[in-house]
Amino acid sequence: MQTHYEFTEGELLIIHNCLNEVLNGFPVSDFEGALGVSQGYATSLMRRLDSGGNTFVLTAADRGALARSIGLVVKELGEGEFSTRVGAEVTDAERLAGEIAG
Repeated sequence: MQTHYEFTEGELLIIHNCLNEVLNGFPVSDFEGALGVSQGYATSLMRRLDSGGNTFVLTAADRGALARSIGLVVKELGEGEFSTRVGAEVTDAERLAGEIAG
């Protein structure tokens, strides 16, 4: 199922930075098991979301990968480091992950 999402600039920052962290910031053992998609899929998703605009059609796989990447980064970095590296508060990121996951 595909769903249309309109993200704010702040939400796109969280999404991009969390995807970047799981792809490049720290090792993720069993990437596909943790995010539900391959590294290649996650890279393509990040590129698509970085292509401009703020309205996107997301599949269930997209939504799952985004929500899981946020959760994984929160868990890996902790509250203090998360805000430094991602540029947002954990509470905002967790709210966004919940909205994306549905």
